Amino acid sequence: MRIDFDCGVFKWSASLTAIMILTLPAIAQRRDDQAFEVVPAQHRGSLVQSTLEFIECEKTKQYGKLYEMLDDQEASRANKEDYVAARVKAETKRGALREFAPQLVMDLTLNDSAPVTYEVTGKA
Repeated sequence: MRIDFDCGVFKWSASLTAIMILTLPAIAQRRDDQAFEVVPAQHRGSLVQSTLEFIECEKTKQYGKLYEMLDDQEASRANKEDYVAARVKAETKRGALREFAPQLVMDLTLNDSAPVTYEVTGKA
């Protein structure tokens, strides 16, 4: 796997798809500090920091900022205003995130030329 870190592979709004399943318990029984072990050490800090920022935006209901963190494919599904409106509507049904503990990180990168993609799951 070739990771071109200098070209912004980990820039949320461009290349990294972070899928956070916030309502389902993780499949694996791992401690929080072990979840990111599968990520290469030189990239782990960036992914952890981005994940923490994503969680904080969820907890503080900063849906506009969350939209800016989406990759191009995910962001193309709705414009920012529609995304924010949908998130506010969903919040009234499901409530807002209070806590999230990452428990499993899976590398979903398709091939060497595809953007580096991770799925972060855990307990909400």
